[in-house]
Amino acid sequence: MPDFKNTVGGRFLTMLEAQAPANFAMVMSTGIVSVALHLLDYPIGARLLFWLNAALCVGLQEGMPLMRLAAFCNSAGTLVITRRGAIGLALPTREQVEALAASEACRVTCLPLDSMP
Repeated sequence: MPDFKNTVGGRFLTMLEAQAPANFAMVMSTGIVSVALHLLDYPIGARLLFWLNAALCVGLQEGMPLMRLAAFCNSAGTLVITRRGAIGLALPTREQVEALAASEACRVTCLPLDSMP
């Protein structure tokens, strides 16, 4: 029997097993809403959530702290919705996402819940 753990799929499943259940739920729910928006013919929202989901997967896999993860996802989403074209053409590179996050143009701020309107 072949050693499945040394394949791309096996490494992916090993990485997935190491994630907390809440991380899995967050990624799955974002994906479900993305598919729903696509089926309801809201392409911009569907595309935004799809790439937000991809950014979530990257950040969670790398163990980014919550604020950095939020800024990373915010920057990735900002770049996706400001581009036109097919999915491959609109996909920002990792360097572009990191540069936008570092510029703090897509800054994320924590606020206490009781301070929100």
